Amino acid sequence: AKESEMFENAIQLPELQDKAMDETAKAKVDHILVQKIRHILGMVMLRRRKEEVIRLPRKIFHDVWLPSTPLQVSWYKRIL
Repeated sequence: AKESEMFENAIQLPELQDKAMDETAKAKVDHILVQKIRHILGMVMLRRRKEEVIRLPRKIFHDVWLPSTPLQVSWYKRIL
């Protein structure tokens, strides 16, 4: 319960509420506020790469040759 309380307190940043009310702050970037938001998100987000989560077999590529359709042959001859 301690982590959830910490998160609840953290997401109620007064800086965010003040900035939301201030229309001129839209174009400004507050780097300290961005750091605080990243810290908050870091508590609840888990980023993992596919290689860390699942082990897949290597891809196998097969070349499959198909005959050209008559339309493909005619376009091929026109272009050459």
